[in-house]
Order: sequence, then structure tokens, then C-alpha cells
Amino acid sequence: MNLAHVHIVLNHVPSLGSFAGLLLLAAGIYKKDEAVKQFAYSVLVLITMAVLPTYISGAEAQRIVAKSPSYSPGLVQLHQNAAMVTLLFMTATGMFAWFGLWEYRRHKKSGSLTTTVTLISTMAAVASVLVTANIGGAISHPEIRDASDAARTEAVGWRQPLEAWINNQSWSWPTLEMLHYVGMACLFGVFTIYLFRMLGIMKGISSPALHRLLPVAIIGFVLNTITGMIFSTGIAIFLIPVLFVVVERVSQRWSRRRAAAEPPARPAAAGPVHVPERIS
Repeated sequence: MNLAHVHIVLNHVPSLGSFAGLLLLAAGIYKKDEAVKQFAYSVLVLITMAVLPTYISGAEAQRIVAKSPSYSPGLVQLHQNAAMVTLLFMTATGMFAWFGLWEYRRHKKSGSLTTTVTLISTMAAVASVLVTANIGGAISHPEIRDASDAARTEAVGWRQPLEAWINNQSWSWPTLEMLHYVGMACLFGVFTIYLFRMLGIMKGISSPALHRLLPVAIIGFVLNTITGMIFSTGIAIFLIPVLFVVVERVSQRWSRRRAAAEPPARPAAAGPVHVPERIS
């Protein structure tokens, strides 16, 4: 087994999982069932995490497929373009779905805006996944290629022109680095506070107050994913955000246990009641 085989196996997870998440979310909206919607959000978050290793393994799969006599650089370039769009849509879907779970944790239900945006982004992600999978199938199976596929060159698509434009602009690279550092600061800042609280430091900060900071970490995660994807397709770029997602889930469970273990606030003691004397 090589990474090309791993890539083929992994790409079934977002292909089928995103469609399943869309059906679950649509069913929850139609039936007005908050439990089904919450389960759909959880499925979409997990599928989003599975997209990252799928995208990473595709770079090595390209090197292996390049040795095949039926290798088509144009189709591979189209597949990479579609995969990048899919990664963006799935990242947005995972972010909105996570916000839905965050709202369930705080308000016991998700807002209508979060539900609508998640549904739209999931539909876009499913469509993008289907297009990406269709192009990927043509790479592996020459018998299903169209006659126009043979004329495609590596210059097709927008990925290479975009990379050239970013490299040629004097301000683009520093701007992306700044956004990447801001995202990293959000991640490190929020989870450093969480770790200090778990170690017994900052005991004056309650668990519900810490829970309010989690959206800041998710925004940092999205910034790191997008800018890191533009920087490179290297594995190290993506493992850091994935690591923080795992830490976030552990921290969230810890917050729930702490909130359940904390004794409820005692009501203030009532003062003496003065009864006015009756005037006869």
C-alpha cells in the first residue's frame, strides 16, 4: 500500500460523509428536530477534519501517478484546482457547524442564521466534492475520459496563475504571513488559557467564561488553514491546526465536567423582616 492507495481510500470519507451530513441537516430542519441537527453538525465537523489528510495525501499520489503511461498533467491540475475549492468549502462548513455546536452548548439550540449558512455551505461543499471526485476518477480510469481531456495541459485552471500572482506581488506574501500569525496567536492564546486553567492556574476564571473564547480559536484555525494551504501543501502546515482541534475537544469536555462539578451559587441570606406595628 502506498499514499496513492491511501488517498483513494480517504477520499471516500468526504465524498460520502458530506452527503450524509447534508441529508441529516436537511432532515433536522424539515422535522424541526434539534437532536438531529446537533448530530448533523457533529458529523460535518468530523468530515471536515477528514478532508485535511485527504488533501495532503493527494500531493504524494500525484508523484506516484506521474509514473503511469496514462498520466494526464491537465487532469491532475484540474483535480488540484477542484480539491482546493473543496477544501475551502469544507473548512467553511466545518466552521459553521462548529458554531452550531457551540450555540447548543450555550443556548441549547442553534440560531436560524447558523443553520441556514451551514446548510448553504454544505450544499456547496457536496457539489464541489462531486466535481473533484469525478475528475479524480478520470485520472485513475482512462477508459472514462472524454476526447477533450487529452488536449488539456498543465496550464489549465486558476491555481498556477494565482500562485504566480501571489509571488509577484510585493504585499501579498507579508499580508498572508500576518494573517497566519494572527490565526496562530488566536489558537495559542485561547488554548494556553485553557491549559493554565486545567493546571489549576487562573482559578478565578469560570468554565462558562472560558467557553466564550472558543470561537476566537476557531477563527484562528480557519485563518491558519487557508493561509497555510496557500503557503504550501506540506504536512507540517496542516498538522498544527488538526492538533489544536483535538486539544479543543479535550478542553471542551473538561469544561463540561468542571461546570457540572462546580456547586451552584448560594442565594444571599435574607435579612430580618421588619413588620410594622399595627396602629389601633
